[in-house]
Amino acid sequence: MISVSGHMLLLLLIPPYIYEMIKRIEENVCKCVFTLYTCKSSKLAAEHLEGRLKSMAEERQIEMALQRQAKKRGGRAMKFTSPGLDGVPDRLVLMPGGRCAFVELKSPGKKLRPLQEKRKTQLEALGFPVYCIDRTEMIGGVLDEIQST
Repeated sequence: MISVSGHMLLLLLIPPYIYEMIKRIEENVCKCVFTLYTCKSSKLAAEHLEGRLKSMAEERQIEMALQRQAKKRGGRAMKFTSPGLDGVPDRLVLMPGGRCAFVELKSPGKKLRPLQEKRKTQLEALGFPVYCIDRTEMIGGVLDEIQST
């Protein structure tokens, strides 16, 4: 067992290189608990875990790029959480001139889950723009839109 972000993880038949990958992930990236139930093979479990860790690392890179680019423009991309309300966007982007929007960050090619789609619709019904970014190349265009609305 290892502890990541205060959560105990039970790792069964996981190769040492996967264990080392888990240890290197930043604490705030590892908020989810990996529970590996009975799998057909340890290789299948390792591949699943490796894919999930890669996806989390890619999303983290996009998140950091959003923060940097918003700051360069005089704004902020603040972490947004709402205890007791799942599915809310990851970031609240605040730009000069009172411009703001919610941003959900995804690893490349990933889409919003149904609950996230519902929250997006609810926020848009209140008049707030909501964006989903899954590539760093999208960040400039999204920030341009936020600043021009």
